[in-house]
Amino acid sequence: MEQKFHIGVKALIKDADGRILVSKAPNVGYWDLPGGRIEEGEGIGEALSRELREELGSDVEMLGLFDATLAKIRINSGGDVVALCLLVYNCRLRAGAGPDHGRAHDEFRWVAKAEAMELLGNKFQNEFLEKL
Repeated sequence: MEQKFHIGVKALIKDADGRILVSKAPNVGYWDLPGGRIEEGEGIGEALSRELREELGSDVEMLGLFDATLAKIRINSGGDVVALCLLVYNCRLRAGAGPDHGRAHDEFRWVAKAEAMELLGNKFQNEFLEKL
């Protein structure tokens, strides 16, 4: 049987100390990288910029593709259960920008790689996490 997919875009954002920005949305129950799904008619860069403005309240600079991976989780879409293909881009916050805690996510954390691997393990495959 052919599997259906949604495509998502995520931002891998590291600070000067190499810590990774992770976020947690209300009522989701797991940690994630900032980003989301591509809406109809959007390009990849447009979608990632929109999602990050919604979630972080700021723009980022896209530095290039980090990796593509399939999420461990599946989502409901129009009565179907679909897989998520995630395109993860290395990104940098614009100078002076940071996550705005009053936006689309309840919580943000800057974490070391080991903690990021643990927090993101519910959604991301181990082979992806090892590359962080």
